[in-house]
Amino acid sequence: MPIKDEHAPERGDCKSAQASQKYPDALKTLVRLGLAAIGANQGALLVMDESRNVLRFAFLVSRNGLERHGRAFERLVGQEVPIGEGITGLAASERKAQYARIADNGKFHRVSGDGEPSAVLAVPMLCEGGLYGTMTAISFDRDRAFAEEDAQLYGQYADVAAHVVRMEAASNMWRVA
Repeated sequence: MPIKDEHAPERGDCKSAQASQKYPDALKTLVRLGLAAIGANQGALLVMDESRNVLRFAFLVSRNGLERHGRAFERLVGQEVPIGEGITGLAASERKAQYARIADNGKFHRVSGDGEPSAVLAVPMLCEGGLYGTMTAISFDRDRAFAEEDAQLYGQYADVAAHVVRMEAASNMWRVA
């Protein structure tokens, strides 16, 4: 169970966060830390493309930092997910975490050659009322199921990521695919 700091900002309140000078590496590290915190194997960060009303894969990472499926990961970068479609698009459209398991009749795509995930979690990246994308986490452990506590914790990482994306977009430094 995550530790609740009574002085911590609420989800979506990112005014006090600081941006990193190592933007892409910092975001990958942030996603990896989130994956480790909730016990997931792989994750992705998708950014909002408002001109097309879609999410776009920015990058995928493994918790251990070893992207052994480099080409499989690279194929997803730049691909679009329509808002409202699938678990990731639903997290964006509802602005609420979504999670499912195969045991719950969830249908997932094969990921990075590892087969079907057993559990998937997607959380929106929220900052100052805006949606900046989503972060996903997947587990291949058949006994793993994500819960609301995981969604809350991973959502905190997503809110920091949203702040970084917002700051980088404002300074026009980051281009997606």
